[in-house]
Amino acid sequence: MTQELLINVSPRETRIALVSQGHLRELFIEREEHRPLVGNVYLGRVTKILAGANAAFVDCGLERSAFLVANDARPPGDFQNNRMDISDLVQEGAEVIVQVIKEPIGDKGARVRSRIALAGRYLVLIPDGDKVNISRRLTDIEERARLTTLIEGAIEPGDGVIIRTVSQGVESEDLANDLLSLKECWSDIQAASDQTDAPSCIHAELDLVLRILRDRLSISIDAVFIDDRAIFSSAQDFCKQFMPALADRVELLTTSGSAFDNHEIEQQIEDMIWPEVSLRSGGTLYIEETQSMTVIDVNTARFKGSSGRKDAVFQTNMEAAREVAQQLHLRNIGGIVVVDFINMESSDTCTKVFTELETALANDPARVHLKKFSEFGLVELTRMRTRESYAHEVTEVCEHCQGVGRVKTAYTVAIEILRSLSVEVRFEPGRDFSVVAAPEVVAILGDQERAALENLQYKAAASLKLVSDSDLEREAFELVPL
Repeated sequence: MTQELLINVSPRETRIALVSQGHLRELFIEREEHRPLVGNVYLGRVTKILAGANAAFVDCGLERSAFLVANDARPPGDFQNNRMDISDLVQEGAEVIVQVIKEPIGDKGARVRSRIALAGRYLVLIPDGDKVNISRRLTDIEERARLTTLIEGAIEPGDGVIIRTVSQGVESEDLANDLLSLKECWSDIQAASDQTDAPSCIHAELDLVLRILRDRLSISIDAVFIDDRAIFSSAQDFCKQFMPALADRVELLTTSGSAFDNHEIEQQIEDMIWPEVSLRSGGTLYIEETQSMTVIDVNTARFKGSSGRKDAVFQTNMEAAREVAQQLHLRNIGGIVVVDFINMESSDTCTKVFTELETALANDPARVHLKKFSEFGLVELTRMRTRESYAHEVTEVCEHCQGVGRVKTAYTVAIEILRSLSVEVRFEPGRDFSVVAAPEVVAILGDQERAALENLQYKAAASLKLVSDSDLEREAFELVPL
């Protein structure tokens, strides 16, 4: 099965797609105006103890105070299950080193913890964690024993380490180098905390491209295609240092169009914001995200098979179970999810559909808790949420349909225009363009993103003229050659 990583770089935004046999399986986005916080380490200051919630607010210098619950404030080596009060762990006004584990969502600030976890290529270092764990996906008993023995012999007393799946078959020297790099990183964090005042960021996680290469590039990835020369150079240097055996899989795209255009991914990305998903059987999923939960309705519309209704329902539900797991992962939907499968008369078929869903969710990197079918034929699950879903990240509630639908934000459309322009001017330098768009989009390009637009003009030695057209819908725009 062919798997590829496609990296598209455009002004103000980087996108990475994991593609399998031409199908989009994962999408990662990083925008300059909203870089992810998860993994960053801060020297913060406790501003308020919330006794009722057994938690505290921590000022990390972010837009909103971070949230630290008592369980996340425990010392790294504390594995006791007994309840501890937040007031026994932190005090108002005290400085604390914390790491972001959940992005700010809605009006809530980031969630943080005191237990620092520093990820490397093969290992995750947990200072003072005092325990060696190994990925459950490493199933070979002898290999698990080999890796555990190597790490236990290399760490200092009190250190904690998680051995990652990609460590399988890795030589001891490579593991030792990874561990050394992580320990140096922790030393730098400690030194920074001594030399700065709270609140301050004292360690930033890798940018999106290097982070995905570190975490996802393996022998199962056949190629990595990058459409930006500077990012390609950085990625190659990173791979040569940390995974030299895979460095030759990183390639620079020099053809016209972006990495996504060449692999016909854009339409699949567009489909991610629409609620309806077609199934091969002819059935559909209807995915409705609300503030409190996500509801997924399974329907048998236009079933193409020739068998009876019972078999049709069963086949549709089985396919839906697999697709639900894929869509939750692809769209990054978290929180409470309720799946309304088509009613089945047999408890045996219900069990088979539930098992299919359970199996499909087993490889989800996010933590999932699944409940059995309810008496009303519903399956409820919770999926760990670390950031906004894709739809909520790039769209907002439509003002003209009373909240029933969603429309791309003006900023998302502005980013799309910059992306399209960067492709045009790259292969037609010197060509002037007129950008015709809705007024709110033009306003963003002329103000918030003026620097990005001027940078494109400079690189292309061309003039880019903004034209506001109030008759255009927000998502529509035109690039008119002059």
